[in-house]
Amino acid sequence: MNKSVYLIHSEETGAHMSDVRKFLDELNKQLQDFCPVTVVKDINAAMHEENVQPYDIIVLFNGDAASENIKGFINKANEKGVAFYLIAMDIKHRKPQFDFLKSTESFDVEGRLKSRGLSLEYINIAADDFSRLIISKVFPSIYNNQTNVFISYRSEDGEKIATTIFKELSKNDYGIKPFRDFSKIKAGDNAEREIDNALLDSDVLLFLQTPLASDSIWIEREIRFALIHHIPVLWIQIDQADGAKLLVQPADTPLLAYHSTDFEDSKKLKEIINKISDNVFSLQMAHFSRLFSVRGRINQLSQNYTKAGLKLTQPEKHNLLCYKITAQRLGYQYPQRCITQYVFPFQRTIQKEKDIDEVKKEIGITKEAFDSCILLTDRILDKKIIDSSYVEDTYNNYFCNWDQYLKAHGKMNHPAEDDILNKGEIIISGAFPDIDGQYKQCIVDAVITFASAILRHGFHLTFGSHPTFQELFIDIATEMYSEDHKRFLHMYLSKYFKENGYRNRLNHFNSEADVHEIEAEDDREKSLTCMRKAMIQRKEVKAIICIGGKKKASHKEEGVREEIMLAQEKGIPVFVVGSVGGCSADIALEAKNNWEPFNQAGNSLNEQLKTSGDYENMAESVLNYLEQRSN
Repeated sequence: MNKSVYLIHSEETGAHMSDVRKFLDELNKQLQDFCPVTVVKDINAAMHEENVQPYDIIVLFNGDAASENIKGFINKANEKGVAFYLIAMDIKHRKPQFDFLKSTESFDVEGRLKSRGLSLEYINIAADDFSRLIISKVFPSIYNNQTNVFISYRSEDGEKIATTIFKELSKNDYGIKPFRDFSKIKAGDNAEREIDNALLDSDVLLFLQTPLASDSIWIEREIRFALIHHIPVLWIQIDQADGAKLLVQPADTPLLAYHSTDFEDSKKLKEIINKISDNVFSLQMAHFSRLFSVRGRINQLSQNYTKAGLKLTQPEKHNLLCYKITAQRLGYQYPQRCITQYVFPFQRTIQKEKDIDEVKKEIGITKEAFDSCILLTDRILDKKIIDSSYVEDTYNNYFCNWDQYLKAHGKMNHPAEDDILNKGEIIISGAFPDIDGQYKQCIVDAVITFASAILRHGFHLTFGSHPTFQELFIDIATEMYSEDHKRFLHMYLSKYFKENGYRNRLNHFNSEADVHEIEAEDDREKSLTCMRKAMIQRKEVKAIICIGGKKKASHKEEGVREEIMLAQEKGIPVFVVGSVGGCSADIALEAKNNWEPFNQAGNSLNEQLKTSGDYENMAESVLNYLEQRSN
């Protein structure tokens, strides 16, 4: 089944709001890469009426009027049962203009941007969000109606609430399949293994932060595991539990907060469960960057290794998102046919039998010889052989395997291993901005993706003292370099925070990273400046990557801006990730396409950092530039 999207031009429904054309053009561009798109206007509406199929999708801007031809097209599509997706550019147009669509919720562009702390100048980000919503309907490998939710809680004071939520979410109304340990683990089972498996099978982790939750090493472990494996976390605070006591936080504030008595009131409970269900969906919709990384990463590899003839195409007539990848076989003296792979990237949990059967059915449509079919997911720890030709693998493993194969046969001069793993230090400057909670986890995704790429490319990772990121960096390095991970991590701490902050954790930090304690000054801000100078202004530092950051009343109070200034004083390249919101978004906007004060990488890369949500490809682009710069 080859779904098509019919995009009714904004002018045809009287949607003349400011920036609507920019939104329309960006939306059309995004959709064109992944599915057939037809822009419908008054002049061609009648011609397309008969082409619309029941499984197609129609995108419609809410406006004030429509011509008879457009009305006829819309009514004909409605008779066929086509799904409509509505766009409200501003608050005045949230209600649809057609009676049969009155109960259909509109995508609120203005509200979506405000929730992320972004102005209308970032309207392309809202268009990107909406395009991915439509793509999720076209390609069910992103989202389905059976979402796996892992409930993480402390039994001593959270058992009753967890049980209530579990029972309510188990009802068929929500399309959610919850997991809680006591309900699923049987006597004699290996509890740790069962919990790990349940986490890997989860689309969202629901974290109940009760007052005693911060004392649980299991909860800390579950949150770290979820963040490292790109599983969104729905953080719910109960009875004003102190978030500062958590060693690892999914964000700086919870998404939802309730009193334990709220769960005993049937009316409030219904509202709570509806809110949880809405947030589960929203979190999944905000976590698509991995799914769309395949195209960019393969295209990057093909540019780096042109002799390999590496090509990516998107076959037609596939219900699941699918890529066909071909390349010349390297390292053999006789002619051979090209390598042929089919790649199916998944953002959600793979439903083992159902999804694999669907993949095999779709591969059967091609009737072509192929070497392997790869199902990509972050929900496994390592490669799994399904049968002789079908494999599950992680995104990182897959990209690294291609890179290693091409390097091995690319007739390149390879430096010694110690040189490969000692290219200098890259600093990640990251902090949560004041934006809606569901988007704060995009900050975590971006930080994790850049940190992984830095270490994978052989650079060392340098960072300050944000508590959540400290532990995640340690986890990433440990997973990548095992017992040797300490030499790749450089942590900077100001002694100003020692007594009321990190003293009890110092032995742990010293065992996991190269720790630098910087002497304190007579106040907080001076101490931070001293630490930042010591961390940044060194010859070993090759770049600084700025992600998020809080906005302050004065630019002088914003830590991200000070770190950029310190780097610029020493000619250290600065890369600003604007699409995550916060201070870095303002800085990227203020640059006005003049990136020379930041780095010499050119407009294309910096504009990608400013607006793209594809952190995987952004990170690879930055690291490839820095490697070329050092050669």
